[in-house]
Amino acid sequence: VFVNIVGGMRMADPAGDAAIALAIAGAHRNRGLGTPTLVTGELGLLGEFRNVSQLTGRISEAGRLGLKQAVVPAPRQRERATPAPTGLNVVPCKTLSQALEMLN
Repeated sequence: VFVNIVGGMRMADPAGDAAIALAIAGAHRNRGLGTPTLVTGELGLLGEFRNVSQLTGRISEAGRLGLKQAVVPAPRQRERATPAPTGLNVVPCKTLSQALEMLN
C-alpha cells in the first residue's frame, strides 16, 4: 500500500505503520477514535504491534500536547509498562485487531 502524506512530508520511521493502518481501517468502516489519540507502533506481517524507539518520550510528548489517549505496543514479558503522564490513557495493544476494537 502506498500512502500519500499531505504537504510532501516523508516518513522514514516505522512507528507510523500502526497509525496509517488504523486510519485506513477507520475510513473503510466510516468510524474514528473519537478522542485526540497518539497511535504508534511498527506492524509485523501478521498484524502484531512491535515496539518502537523512544516510546517513553513519544508518550510524554503526547501528554504535553494535550492528547487524551495513546495506543501503543504492549510490553513484552520482560519489559515494564511505559508510565503515562497525568490525563493520558495509555492503551497497550498486542495486535492491530485489538486496536481496531477501539474504533467507534
